[in-house]
Amino acid sequence: MSPINQILQNHLYETKWDVPAQYKIRNEILALEIPGLVDVQFTFEGSTKVRVTPVFANEKDYMWYNLKYGNSL
Repeated sequence: MSPINQILQNHLYETKWDVPAQYKIRNEILALEIPGLVDVQFTFEGSTKVRVTPVFANEKDYMWYNLKYGNSL
């Protein structure tokens, strides 16, 4: 399992996804210091589903991460 997914598993049952909660999760993911990871975006799909998208500096970093963790973002 990728380290990003491990962090998200810890927050799987968050009751609210307000701005402070988003910053907390974002900071936990960025603290992993994954090469090329520059940000994390949150997209709300409906009232209960949240998509968390890691943002990499370039496609090379994105591909490295996917190859290392078996495309498990």
